[in-house]
Amino acid sequence: MTAEESPREVYWRALVDLAARDPRVVCVDTDMGGLERTFARAFPDRYLNVGIAEANMMGVAAGLAARGFVPYVHTMATFATTRAAEQLKLDVAAVGLPVRVVASHAGLSAAHFGTTHYALEDLAVVRAVGGLSAVVPADAAEIPAALSALHALPGPAYLRLGRQAVPGPHRGAHPFVLGEAVRLRDGDDVTIVACGPYPVLMALEAAAALAAEGIGARVLEIHTLVPFDSGAVLAAASQTAGIVTVEEHRAQGGLGDAVAEATGAVVPCPVVRVAVTGPVGTAVRGHRELLEEAGVSADAVRHAAGRVSALRKGQVMPSPSTGDRTRDHVASLFRRVLRTDAVGVDDDFFTLGGNSLLAIELLDAIEQDLGVQITAHTFYRNTTVAELARSVERARETVTSEG
Repeated sequence: MTAEESPREVYWRALVDLAARDPRVVCVDTDMGGLERTFARAFPDRYLNVGIAEANMMGVAAGLAARGFVPYVHTMATFATTRAAEQLKLDVAAVGLPVRVVASHAGLSAAHFGTTHYALEDLAVVRAVGGLSAVVPADAAEIPAALSALHALPGPAYLRLGRQAVPGPHRGAHPFVLGEAVRLRDGDDVTIVACGPYPVLMALEAAAALAAEGIGARVLEIHTLVPFDSGAVLAAASQTAGIVTVEEHRAQGGLGDAVAEATGAVVPCPVVRVAVTGPVGTAVRGHRELLEEAGVSADAVRHAAGRVSALRKGQVMPSPSTGDRTRDHVASLFRRVLRTDAVGVDDDFFTLGGNSLLAIELLDAIEQDLGVQITAHTFYRNTTVAELARSVERARETVTSEG
């Protein structure tokens, strides 16, 4: 086995090995494909395909677990959480049954199927539901050990897998301790905390680039999001200038929030998040290309870590440009008018729930706060935060030139 093998194929073999050792293991499938050729051939009396019915699958698995079995349920990450959230919460987590949810095609790894298969909120759901352990291996080499560790738990668990192989940091079997971060690189200037295959790869690429600039970046791999290794993160917060988090997930509810929660009340430090922000493109692209387009890239990590490391050297973080300040202000007006907490620079006013009456309220707020008038005609042609901020800048330039 190598880190570059398909995570699904490595998992299938590990599950068959596990079932051979423990007769309580049953496989509940949702027409995922592959398990009927692996697990079902080896253990036909312990394989159950419920079809594309994820919510029902959670209830079936809960019933099996209540009767002494250890069910492994299989679906894509977005269907396991946002589609079957109620059953995951009530049937499984609330009663602490030993159901293992194996969620594949996580993040943007199934982006070629379209927006319905994006899974960028699943970790937020799992953390919010509570009661489930959550593991995200950085590569295929970690999967067998992670599976064994989760199998030994008395309660439910969530195992998040990608679709295709991604070059990982590990070569062959290595120690895996549930809930313990892995230090992949030493450094005393800044810490990069990463979760998931591409984020870990990008963190290491960024750290190598930073080293060439004379900046020492510590890299921590977080394979277990729940329970969280607060000790390793607090040590990093106290020993380096701050933390940059990298994840294949939206900024809300995932790794960045876990790090901020751990450090905030004990060792407050800068926590800069590199995560998916705003709408994700709909064009068919490669996994890494789409992730980079959505804001998660080695360059973004390097840039963020460079800014944070400057603090340790007695410098101040570079001030945002005038354009950045305008975008921040426009985003704050979006939040105020639309009464929402999460607004990215590429978020669209109407996609976020705006309507014509709210648009009038927003234009009035822009005039009062930023001192420029934006016509309705201009607004309706430029309705994202970034576009509207540019309209504000152009309006300011016009006022200045005419004055």
